[in-house]
Amino acid sequence: MRVFLFLAVVLMFGTTARSQDLLLTSEGDSLNVRITKVQRDYLYFTMLQAGKAQKTLMPIEQVTVWEKGFYEESGVLALVPEEEKLHSSLRLALNGGFGYQTAKIIEGVSSAERSFLRGLKSGSQFSGDVQYYFNEMFGAGLKGGFFESKNSADVYMAGGGQTQLTTELNIFFVGPTFAFRYYDRDYADAFYACYSIGYLGYRARHEDSYRREVTGSTLGFVVDLGYDFALSEKLALGLQLSALSGVLTSFTIDDGYQQQLVELEEDRYEGLGRIELSIGLRFNL
Repeated sequence: MRVFLFLAVVLMFGTTARSQDLLLTSEGDSLNVRITKVQRDYLYFTMLQAGKAQKTLMPIEQVTVWEKGFYEESGVLALVPEEEKLHSSLRLALNGGFGYQTAKIIEGVSSAERSFLRGLKSGSQFSGDVQYYFNEMFGAGLKGGFFESKNSADVYMAGGGQTQLTTELNIFFVGPTFAFRYYDRDYADAFYACYSIGYLGYRARHEDSYRREVTGSTLGFVVDLGYDFALSEKLALGLQLSALSGVLTSFTIDDGYQQQLVELEEDRYEGLGRIELSIGLRFNL
């Protein structure tokens, strides 16, 4: 998780310095501009005219080359109105994919128990994000996520005989998000880095000869790194790699008759760390 977070911070701060763009026309003109949007037929940009920032556009066939970040100084950017710097303000993201729990299995369990617990490590995950961007690069929002896995095995009962044990594991997260994005040179595809902190809930339902439920909660942290491939001006396909961390120090056992709170020793803490790989749709409004 530390390496993942460090990489996200380096990527974010390594790309926050916005410079100015170069535009070469078919007539041989070299323009110092601020490119705001590139579409199939037109390129939109802002340039200085008589000391003022002016919005304009040019047909793509009249553009020979454009290069974002060509100039280090950005006199145009300082004069561009705030609304011009915004692109899509609202981003909705829906994800689904694979999740793998990274915490080590505690020592002292049998090989059969270890095999059973290992079967619960992998599962499916779903998440959703709502983000509002204050400007082109930075925003905030809300994240929700859900992970589930299930495993079954034949086990021997203490009094003799055999039964089937089924465990269904659910881990869910909800919390605020700080988001960073960086557009490509066409202002279509975009890289995202998002950081979330919030409520991390745990629930495990066990069923063999009788049912019982184990629940708990803790503080959770999530880092998302993703890339959105534009399908249209409002819709994108996103790929995302996520890391989640959290440690459960206590839980409650409910067997349907009574509830028992269990405080864990430090060497028995339950790690809820997880790595996720997902794909989903992005709606940019």
